[in-house]
Amino acid sequence: VTIDVEEFDRYINEAEMAFCRSKETAIESYEKAIALYNGDFLPHRTDTHWFMTLNAFYHSRYVNTVKALAKLYIDTGRYEKLEQLCTRAIVYERSDEQIYSYLIVARMRTKKVQMAFDTYETAKTIMDNELGVRKTVMLNKVYEELLSVTKGVSSYNIDEVKEDINEESMEEKRQAEMEKIETLKAQIDMCLTQLEEEND
Repeated sequence: VTIDVEEFDRYINEAEMAFCRSKETAIESYEKAIALYNGDFLPHRTDTHWFMTLNAFYHSRYVNTVKALAKLYIDTGRYEKLEQLCTRAIVYERSDEQIYSYLIVARMRTKKVQMAFDTYETAKTIMDNELGVRKTVMLNKVYEELLSVTKGVSSYNIDEVKEDINEESMEEKRQAEMEKIETLKAQIDMCLTQLEEEND
């Protein structure tokens, strides 16, 4: 399984540039980028440091892209798409509290309350037992919202929940990612050059 890293990068860059001008254009570009990702860049080359670095970099970029698109889906009320996005994302990243929180919100807003509770329990188990994370602020926040919804009185609105989930602004994420790109660019170029030489 491989991904076209040039296309992947191009779509993400297009989305980030379009974000302030047109949410629809940003959504479309993010969706195209995410559709390209099917796992590690080169899953069978784990013996090579360069490929491991490349895989880790693009996995991180994929996760950040999922979160950026999730935010746009919430902004535009597309909860069915949000559920589909996060359901697919946890196949590749099953230990991210923020993605689980988005998934719970999606299921809650599409009236899949029992599935939302089940998702919360799954996420808590992973956080507690597998990662040893006891303080799950985002999960606790959406769980409070979920409980209030089942009682018929919501004590939080979706904007408040969204703000709690989004710990970093889009600009902060973009800046952090740009710094990673600059740091790893030389390594990635070398990795791709090595791959081209092996394929010749």
